[in-house]
Amino acid sequence: MTESPRERGLRVIGEILGEASKARMERNAAAGFGARFSELAIDFAFGTMWADAALPRRDLSLVTIGALVAARQYDELEHHVRIGLANGLTAAEIEQAITHLAAYAGFPAARGGLAAARAVIEGDDG
Repeated sequence: MTESPRERGLRVIGEILGEASKARMERNAAAGFGARFSELAIDFAFGTMWADAALPRRDLSLVTIGALVAARQYDELEHHVRIGLANGLTAAEIEQAITHLAAYAGFPAARGGLAAARAVIEGDDG
């Protein structure tokens, strides 16, 4: 039997972020304000994009971190630094990738990205 995007998404979330995050996402998608957004995150982002085996999750994390730095989406970047670490990236690799982005996304974007990543890596993210 083939998994639905929802089943795949919840499986991937559990594998990457753990069972507590999986349960929280499932609850958020069930009802209430923002439920549709949570459904899309589970079904599309995790159930389709992250479940695609064309690239290893470690590589997907590196691509995602780069995109978020370039877009200056630092709150979401913190979340994806955690995912990147869970997917096997080292703190040094994340630092080097973000530093490299200074040449392409600009020094302010890279500086903000380093600050967001530092908060996660050094445990100052609350």
